[in-house]
Amino acid sequence: MSTRTQRLAELIHHEIAQLLVSKVQDQRLRYVTITHVDVSNDLSSARVYFSVLDQAKFDVAKAKAAMNSATGYLRRELGQRIDARIIPRLSFFFDQGIASGVAMIQKINDIARQEGCTPSAVTSA
Repeated sequence: MSTRTQRLAELIHHEIAQLLVSKVQDQRLRYVTITHVDVSNDLSSARVYFSVLDQAKFDVAKAKAAMNSATGYLRRELGQRIDARIIPRLSFFFDQGIASGVAMIQKINDIARQEGCTPSAVTSA
């Protein structure tokens, strides 16, 4: 990834995160966090990865649908906030990494309990 695409990806990440917190009113996006953004080399498209903070209480499919429905608004806002000739098309993808990490920590804690260790000795979720 070139420096230019990396800078644009970081800027898009920051701006979308700010928009979700301050401007977007959709309650389905209340627990959504942007984890990272990948911009194509030609700057025409951006893959925006998100996570849901509380998957037990909030459905990932609803979050993805909400992100997709906010695409036009987010892209329009990015056009006003970012000094770039081209604003990439946005595509949203659920980031499995955080969910996998939480599941791994829970398994470690379960094994620690079975071995007689206290879960506090192992990082808790």
